Amino acid sequence: MNYKKPPLRIVNELTPFFDFPEDGFAAGPEFRIKESLLQKLMEFSRPLLATYMKDVDKTFYPRYREAVEKGGEGIGDMLWINCLDWVLFDHPIDPETGRSVVELFFYRKKLFLAGREKVLLAMIRDAAMDLYEIRSVYPGRGFDLKRLADGRQFQVVEMKASRQIPRWTILAGRLWLLDGVQRFSGSLYPFEPEKRALLEKTVSTLAGAGKTNDESRRLFRSRFSPEMCRLWLDPLFSQKPPKFRNRDGDRLNFCQAVFSIPDRDAVRQALAGQKAITIRDNGDDILTWYSSEKDASGGQTIMGTFRLHDDELQFEANSLKRFQQGMKVLKNNFGETISLKEQKKIPLAKMLKQSREKPLEPVQLPMEEQARIVNQFKRKHYQNWPDMKLPALNGKTPRQAVRSVPGRRDVALLLKNFERSEEKNRLSGEPSLDIYFLWQELKLDPEDF
Repeated sequence: MNYKKPPLRIVNELTPFFDFPEDGFAAGPEFRIKESLLQKLMEFSRPLLATYMKDVDKTFYPRYREAVEKGGEGIGDMLWINCLDWVLFDHPIDPETGRSVVELFFYRKKLFLAGREKVLLAMIRDAAMDLYEIRSVYPGRGFDLKRLADGRQFQVVEMKASRQIPRWTILAGRLWLLDGVQRFSGSLYPFEPEKRALLEKTVSTLAGAGKTNDESRRLFRSRFSPEMCRLWLDPLFSQKPPKFRNRDGDRLNFCQAVFSIPDRDAVRQALAGQKAITIRDNGDDILTWYSSEKDASGGQTIMGTFRLHDDELQFEANSLKRFQQGMKVLKNNFGETISLKEQKKIPLAKMLKQSREKPLEPVQLPMEEQARIVNQFKRKHYQNWPDMKLPALNGKTPRQAVRSVPGRRDVALLLKNFERSEEKNRLSGEPSLDIYFLWQELKLDPEDF
């Protein structure tokens, strides 16, 4: 096929997407040749797969079928694409030579290919899987990526995934340069930022697996994708129900006690005046029990609530420990003058299940107002966050942690996870907040991590 090749667009150096011409994402001549080559490659692979690769899915990932059943259609589609990509480009399907399908195809058919076809097929054959970090997302267009192995940056056209995958995600994938534009081959494994160290260690181990350079290369390519698949999917089978806890670290339970009372005003006065715990009378027959210590924002944690009715007192707390402490206060102050009518303790997991079975009526607020309220709450939390003591930082505040090199790295990872969460919200149409001010507040530069 003769055609005039379009001028190469340099995208290996970071180039803003808005500098790309509008037709820059259209399928060019090389893209169409690639499609034709892949079709020929699939036809060529069928007898090879029938001969050498029975139960290819189990060879790729032993729990393949379980993963499809557990993960659903979305996981199943991704798993099939990743498996096919591995079979065609990385698996040594020929037991005599150790060549992959694409290597055999190139070896046997190169004399029958046109010059440009041969060049593109060689590029496809030689492209290997690698690890990348998403540095920027352009929804519907693509990503800015940094290759973890050497820090080299790429701009990649990926219209579908860029609408779903947020910034700072670690991707395992393979890049092809077509018509001067980087594109993924199809296989992708997304990971959260905290998996980076494990992924890099795994890749380092794979890279040194062979005795010779050629053997190392083949072993690396044949094992890379199955290992990424294992790291990606194994958590699917080891997921444990989340342990919901309050600020004291206690497991969340809805605890309530209902008492008969002789005199509402006397009970109110006695509760407000007792000295064992801090209680404030909010009016409207509600008294709130607060912690004695202030948190990083200067506020106090709500420990429990006392609600007064004509002849009844309701006490509620969100953990067994707080509930028992509150019940002790009631016993010490009122003794036998109030009598217990009802008591219940419901784990949060059970409450969530009940709420799913009987969903609440939707909030009748405009979306803009909902977004304003949510973002106002989140902004207050993020503004106080630098001075909160965090278990993830061994009890230090982020402001204290950034004084050391390991601490700066740990804080940067937390900030990346915040940004991922906000980016996910933005991509799904939920209220989201730009938290770059936290990087500035803590004098950190995301480009350093």
